[in-house]
Amino acid sequence: MKIPKKYIQITALAMSLSGSILLMAYVAFQLSDQGVIRKEISFGFLVFYVFYVLYMMVRYAISKKD
Repeated sequence: MKIPKKYIQITALAMSLSGSILLMAYVAFQLSDQGVIRKEISFGFLVFYVFYVLYMMVRYAISKKD
């Protein structure tokens, strides 16, 4: 059984975006723990980034719709 290329691309995109969200969360909370930025600001960055990633996923899905 051969897996279509577009399914592999979508899976890779979903995995990389969730990994980038986790990395952003780690960096934001490390900066807040070190006192570089306040916890509220780091949480705001994280929420903004999550919504940005969701927007990019929807935009990609609409542009690749067949």
